[in-house]
Amino acid sequence: MNVTLKWERPISFPFSCIAVGDPFGLSDSKILLGSNGIVKVLSSLGQEESELETKGGSVRCLLVHDVTRFGVKDVIVGDADGSVVLFSHGEILSHVALPHGVGALAVEMNGGTSIIAGDAVGTLLAFQPPADIRWRLRLGDDPALENARSSGQTPVLPTDPAVRCLLATEQLDKFGVPTALVMVCDGSPAVHMFAGGARIYSQPMPCRVNALCVGRFVEDSRSAARASPQVAAAGDDGLVYIIQDFAIAAKFTVGSVVTQLAVLPRGSGADATPLDTLVCAGHFNGIKMFSNGKLVLDHRTPDWVHAMAVEARPDSRPTVYV
Repeated sequence: MNVTLKWERPISFPFSCIAVGDPFGLSDSKILLGSNGIVKVLSSLGQEESELETKGGSVRCLLVHDVTRFGVKDVIVGDADGSVVLFSHGEILSHVALPHGVGALAVEMNGGTSIIAGDAVGTLLAFQPPADIRWRLRLGDDPALENARSSGQTPVLPTDPAVRCLLATEQLDKFGVPTALVMVCDGSPAVHMFAGGARIYSQPMPCRVNALCVGRFVEDSRSAARASPQVAAAGDDGLVYIIQDFAIAAKFTVGSVVTQLAVLPRGSGADATPLDTLVCAGHFNGIKMFSNGKLVLDHRTPDWVHAMAVEARPDSRPTVYV
């Protein structure tokens, strides 16, 4: 795989997360960095341009997504005070509170657009913009766990209830019908799957999972239309597990703890490939890229990569920001 370093620039302020997108409708992607109560907006070349003030705590997670249908992409911010702040056209549109610091965000497009947020004590909240709460629950108080206890089963309980990652996707059920899911990982060795605010299944895992992403990462004899999306899950044991059809379908080795995953889409035209490329970062100095479970790139960095985002535009090659 050919990789070109486009630019490298020191940042004069601490930041904890990164997102890429066009939140102002100018057909010009921006780099967004979450800092202490502020989202810094940088040009695609890393030059500071403006900022969004959240009026809250330290920013822990960021998404750029069109959730309001107001003509531009919105910015969704989760902070250490438990606030989820929604920006549209650069202005605060709504503010939703969770009991503790927000650790993960996702957007679900099923029966309308919902923002999903998870906090440090296992609270999950789904709301439709601007602030219409659809459902709220706490993982440890889930009725599915109570049913398991009452039937004599031993449910998987987290030692650390904090929500570590979220993913909105779908899987095919045994009849081949797509089921919209929100996948949730906390401190337990499991991937919990929710539909409409109810847990339908928890996939046991060999270790705690730190990151999830969806794509088509390993070869499958079935066509994409007849197969569930492949969900990559990675965590403390240095392996990537591919979850498909509510089961672990494949795995491959990264070699160190993985804390972040991202996907390079397979592209189109001359750049088309049959599989997406999985980008991994964690407790190692660099990023590693895998195609069909094989390492295709090991790019070294001076330190561990703490924040990562991918920009994929139809008119240019994908760009990875770290």
